[in-house]
Amino acid sequence: MAKKKRGNKNNNGSQNDLRPPQGRVNKKTRFNTPSPPRSVANAAKPNNSAQSIAANDDFISLDFDLPTVNGLQSGKKRKHNDQDDHDEENGFDLTLFPWLPMKRPGPSSLLPTVKEVLEAETACLLQYLEPRRAETRMRQYLIHKITTVVDSSYPGAEVEVFGSFETNLYLPNSDLDLVVQGNVKLRNLAKALVEAGVCSNPQVIEKAMVPVIKLEDSLTGLKVDITLDSDSGIDSATCVKGLIRAQRGLRPLTLLVKLFLALRRHNEVFTGGLGGYAIVCMVMNFLQMHPLISTNEIDPVANMGTLLLEFLQLYGISFQMEELGIRVTNKGAYFRKKRYTTSKNGKPVYTIEDPMDQDNDIGMKSYNAVSIIRAFRSAYMLLTKRAFELEEQLGHNRISLERQNGLKLSILSKVLYIPKDMMQLRDSISDVYERRLWEGEPAARTFDWSPNEQ
Repeated sequence: MAKKKRGNKNNNGSQNDLRPPQGRVNKKTRFNTPSPPRSVANAAKPNNSAQSIAANDDFISLDFDLPTVNGLQSGKKRKHNDQDDHDEENGFDLTLFPWLPMKRPGPSSLLPTVKEVLEAETACLLQYLEPRRAETRMRQYLIHKITTVVDSSYPGAEVEVFGSFETNLYLPNSDLDLVVQGNVKLRNLAKALVEAGVCSNPQVIEKAMVPVIKLEDSLTGLKVDITLDSDSGIDSATCVKGLIRAQRGLRPLTLLVKLFLALRRHNEVFTGGLGGYAIVCMVMNFLQMHPLISTNEIDPVANMGTLLLEFLQLYGISFQMEELGIRVTNKGAYFRKKRYTTSKNGKPVYTIEDPMDQDNDIGMKSYNAVSIIRAFRSAYMLLTKRAFELEEQLGHNRISLERQNGLKLSILSKVLYIPKDMMQLRDSISDVYERRLWEGEPAARTFDWSPNEQ
């Protein structure tokens, strides 16, 4: 392991930043177990980190099991049979992997490398996660409906959009985040939305740190959170959009990490997980300090599968959460924590500096950080194990590439899938859009429909 270097001064004169060392990097193109980015060599202690995680009594098992048709996997182990290319698929609900089968990676005359398979599959999954026109337009129409109610009930009030829809980092089932600026009462607004037919049973949470209306759109089933008189979400969305413009690999890798955490229910701040803003900062920091990206030696978009593996290894094995904080300002850095940081219940948490306010720690409520680390580590181990198995199978011609048999080539299906509720919501929104079920709603008459939508 590289010897630790003393921190360099940053623009503010701080000596706490830990900068990546310069040096040679491994440029092999065939699949190898990815090593931690060189940027963490000065700041990470992989062996100690793994030991401390393994010894933590707060851990629960987060090993990921593939969903099956009957909800259970068979525990029966079988020897590999070259004649049956579907053995591993029997019993699994293949509809949970709609990005499969993928296009055959590499030249048709050659066996693909495992890296080519991984990158091809990652590209297919990202393509599946891309918003469809129906999903974008029906979200825009829902915003218009709510804005119409606010305008009629509270003249002078303004509706603004923030969160994942504003930053284009939303998954197919992500909520809409809106803030109403003006002299508005939550309960009165909720009543007006019901009377307008936008929703039927909104939940008004007035005693939360941030009072909110939670509702479900009667037309599409989309969920919406509405808060009042706050600029923080608007400002963070503006910041995130700037980060995305600065780093083209940020959006796709963030989508993959968000899906991963959402499947394990680690994507909500109020349950001790990581919110969207914190996830963006973690991913951005990883990309900023990656030696091949920082030196423009690789295209992050073309290496997204490998980068996902390296991200999981970094934050699941190498990163010392108890000692280090994450910073994305300037060119990104790690910094030594001034003290051991815990949540109110005494559990260790991430320290993630808000790029808009260095005194604001957006990781301070991540009291399930230990479980998140365990999930990252488990996923890294499962993916690398699967990659080496696939490399051996390809080397011995045990997989018929011509048959494109889905799970037999898949690597990501070991830790990722598309939940049923996400697919059902997509189908519901597409149905509403294709059948134009908005027709007849008062707000539809004033929405800016395109000619082919009218």
